[in-house]
Amino acid sequence: MASVLGAPPPGRPQIVEDDEHRKATTTDFIEGKEFHYWDNIHDEIKGRIWTTKITLPIWTDRILGGNTNANIPNRAAKVVTGNKMKFSDEMERRTIFINQFFKGDPKKRDPDSFKHKKLMKWTLENRHRLVEAALIIVQAWIAAGKPAPKNVPHFASFESYAEVIGGILENAGVPGFLENQHLVKAAVAGSNNRSQYEMLITAWLLTYGPNAREVGNPENDAPLEQAKSVCGGERTSLISLAIDNEIDLDLPLDKPGKAQCQKMGYVLGDMSEQSFEPASGLDVMVIPGGKRNGSNIYGLECVGYQPEKATELSHILWVILVLNKLGDELLAAGDRYGESVTAQYEGQFGDQSGDAMPIEWTKESGRWLSGDHRPVGQARDQG
Repeated sequence: MASVLGAPPPGRPQIVEDDEHRKATTTDFIEGKEFHYWDNIHDEIKGRIWTTKITLPIWTDRILGGNTNANIPNRAAKVVTGNKMKFSDEMERRTIFINQFFKGDPKKRDPDSFKHKKLMKWTLENRHRLVEAALIIVQAWIAAGKPAPKNVPHFASFESYAEVIGGILENAGVPGFLENQHLVKAAVAGSNNRSQYEMLITAWLLTYGPNAREVGNPENDAPLEQAKSVCGGERTSLISLAIDNEIDLDLPLDKPGKAQCQKMGYVLGDMSEQSFEPASGLDVMVIPGGKRNGSNIYGLECVGYQPEKATELSHILWVILVLNKLGDELLAAGDRYGESVTAQYEGQFGDQSGDAMPIEWTKESGRWLSGDHRPVGQARDQG
């Protein structure tokens, strides 16, 4: 927005109370603002003011201090920014999601790695180039005959907008407009249950490794005790993992099947492409992986590791993540021969003392064990 306006746009914090929100919105319309900008949103975006001011072509409200109505064409862009924002279901079809994705913990970014270290300064200095580039992209679409985009999802009440913006982007070689609407769906039903999410990631790694798993339907799922190891076998779902480990994700336990699948899908969508710290010093991200057997699948990836902060559990989870391929071979060997398979990891794979840390898997236990044959999940008690 700064590149268009020549300066950062005026913004305001979120107003939760409807009446105050309505007054602020009317004032913005009367002032003729091109952007209605709301920054650092924390509370769920919901309510009649949000839905109305986005959809109505003419905004009507009484001018404060009198009995006269203001009838103002609604042409302003509504922009909100925040982290892991939540929306009501009414907002789903009114929202375009722009996700600034960083693979890792944003707080741990190295400024020296930035392409433009002083982004705002660079934007203002290059405003003419940015505006010129945008106009060229639009003119190229017009010169090409305003081609309609292919496979742009239906965007109710905003069909023309979706066709124009999708066409401009596709003509410029950027297809896929509105393909990330699943992120809005996740934001509609998601909630900030970070500790529960980290418990799920820990159980996931200790049970399946980081391999991609299906959301799944427990009605068609193999019981956890019958599950094969990471190297393959019976189908086991993330729903069963959450239920069997008593992780509170607000799954409708009395409504197995579609209702649980839908809720778990929302949970994983909320977790998707977000960094978590299931154990001290270890950052893990949930990566979406398309579909399998008609069910969405997700995997885990290590995006940061600090050995100096790690606990025993951190080391073990990190080994499972980074050495997954070797772990598959160890698990497969143990499954074939029914024997314990122990791997000794030296150096940074060891504990803080530098000693080798044994990791063991047995067919009987069906899970990773620490060197003293306790389930690794119990290592959290040691801190």
